[in-house]
Amino acid sequence: MYHLCSTALVIFCNPRTKPRACNFGLIQSLGQYVVIFNAEDVPDPLQLKKAVLTFANHGPNLACVQAKLNFYNPDQNLLTRWFTAEYSLWFDLILPRLQKAHFLLPLGGTSNHFPTQMIRALGGWDAFNVTEDCDLGLRLAWFKMEAVVLDSTTYEEAKSRTKTGCVSVLVGLKGTCRRILFICASHGITRVSSVSASSCQCNS
Repeated sequence: MYHLCSTALVIFCNPRTKPRACNFGLIQSLGQYVVIFNAEDVPDPLQLKKAVLTFANHGPNLACVQAKLNFYNPDQNLLTRWFTAEYSLWFDLILPRLQKAHFLLPLGGTSNHFPTQMIRALGGWDAFNVTEDCDLGLRLAWFKMEAVVLDSTTYEEAKSRTKTGCVSVLVGLKGTCRRILFICASHGITRVSSVSASSCQCNS
C-alpha cells in the first residue's frame, strides 16, 4: 500500500494551521473520496470499506461520514479517563441522537470521510478556523447536505498532562467562540460581538 501514498509539502507561511494543510492535500487528491486522519490515529481496519458502503447506500446529499472517536490510553491517569468519558458521551450518545433527530452534526477533527468533488464545491476547510471540523459541519447543514455517524471507531492518544490538556480544550473553546462571533456579526449583532471579543482575547 505504501507505493500508493505520497507526501504533500505545505508552503511555510501563515496561517500555519491544520485546515490549511488539509486544503493543500485536497488540491492534490485524485480519488473519489477523501478522509482526514491524524498521525497518531488507530482507525478500525474496515473503516474505509464501511464508509464507502455508507455512501453507496445513501442519497446524493450525503456529504460526510463521521466515524466515532475515542482514546486508546484511558487508564493512564485521571485526566485521560476524563477525556475518554467526554468522547464516549459525545460520539457514542450525543452525535447518534442528533443524527436521529435530523439536527446538524458538529464534525470531529479526524476520521471524517467526504466525496472529493463535494468537499471541493464547499470550498474545503477554513484555514483560519482552529475548529474547522465544527465549522464544516455547520456549512454542510447550511447547504442542506447530510452527515451521518459511522459505526466504526478511531482511537487516538488522550492528553495525559494537565498543561497540554488545557491547551487542547482552550483551542476548541477559542475556535467555537470565534465562530459564534462571526455568526453574530453576519446577522448584525455587533454589541454581543464586541463584548464577547474581549473575553475571547483574554482566553487566547
